[in-house]
Amino acid sequence: GRLAPIKDLATFFTAMADVARKRPDVVFVAIGRDLPDAATLQPETRADIESLSDRLILLPEQSDVLPYYRLFDLLVLSSLAEGFPNVIGEAMACGVPCVATDAGDCRAIIADTGRVVPVRASQALAGAVLEILNAPSQTRMDMGLRARARIAQNYSLGSIANAYEAEWRRLFKTG
Repeated sequence: GRLAPIKDLATFFTAMADVARKRPDVVFVAIGRDLPDAATLQPETRADIESLSDRLILLPEQSDVLPYYRLFDLLVLSSLAEGFPNVIGEAMACGVPCVATDAGDCRAIIADTGRVVPVRASQALAGAVLEILNAPSQTRMDMGLRARARIAQNYSLGSIANAYEAEWRRLFKTG
């Protein structure tokens, strides 16, 4: 993420504060440009951040996020708008289930391998996160495996190249 209105970090932090009240064992990690400066957000968001303070790690943008994905139980995206959010594809490729708002291609990418909730719906976001966190570990692992398989099948370089080739053949078919 980054500290930009379109990323709707206020919804993210409100939802995670709710998750924290119900799951005292959860640690939250937010990685992205300007995130260590998140305390500059509006007062209610700062209050949510402060409520997470002992369990919230704010990290700046990282050149290599793969080690972090390997540690995550799930990834949360709270954006108001997106195109194809790389963070979702990257996490899923690493076998991490995702919870995202219904922005851009999130619903199409995630499908049934995670959860998609309405934008600006902090209670729904918290509920989806808790649903996955409270699921048996085998269920979470199965979700991650399905997520990884979905990315490999639908979004790998080879599958994208094949889709383009098929479309070009269809468009330029003579006959």
